Amino acid sequence: LWVLLVLLGARADHGDSGDCHRGNSRRVRSILEEHVWPKVKSVGYVLPEGCGLNGESDVFLAQEKKKKRVRNRLWTCLECKKKFKSEKWLDLHLDRKHKHLLRNTSSVCLGDLCEIFDCESISQDSSWRPSTCNEADVEHERIHCNNIAHTCFPPDQGRTAYRLHDEFIEEICNNVRCDHQGTRVKLFDRNHYTGLTVMYWILFAVCLAGLAVFYTVYYMTFGDTSLPRDLRKRRGYSRWWSWCGKSKSKIA
Repeated sequence: LWVLLVLLGARADHGDSGDCHRGNSRRVRSILEEHVWPKVKSVGYVLPEGCGLNGESDVFLAQEKKKKRVRNRLWTCLECKKKFKSEKWLDLHLDRKHKHLLRNTSSVCLGDLCEIFDCESISQDSSWRPSTCNEADVEHERIHCNNIAHTCFPPDQGRTAYRLHDEFIEEICNNVRCDHQGTRVKLFDRNHYTGLTVMYWILFAVCLAGLAVFYTVYYMTFGDTSLPRDLRKRRGYSRWWSWCGKSKSKIA
């Protein structure tokens, strides 16, 4: 039974679209949605249809759009409204019942980019430890990455394409390499500070400084009247006795 479940799980990950791996395609799509597509859309650039980064040409796109996560362990097929206890079982259902949704012609397999984006390390938690990095393998993937940059952002297609081409090579392709410890360099560090995070910290520091100034001024202005009544009485007595002492010294 366990062997059967493992085989079904492997089939769900692989899908029924030739050599394209569904699980890897999903991981790469998630990476592109976070790190690549927003930048491309922000400058109004449209990826060519034959570009390996073009999500609209993804072989699994139509099937992925028919999946809806209802809650943590419940998924719904929007094509037939059936419900499933996990995404893998929904993937199997889509492969068996809705093969017509697959794009097998003129399609892109995002899973082929998994080695470039090192999606295995990005999909793991902080306790994951990278495997040994092979220089020959990363060199091959770096060449593949450069070819994708030329196809998706042809430098001769205008200033926008030229800039995106250079940024893609600089930020991604040039970092497809091994570090001095013999491990793969992480393309996207989860612990880095984004511009938005830095702005939040600056605002937080400004608010703290403002509060400190406000309470300092308030104490210096109203500090005596804001003291407890008993403490003010004691201060009053001490001032009265001080005045009496000065009067007695003058009389003497």
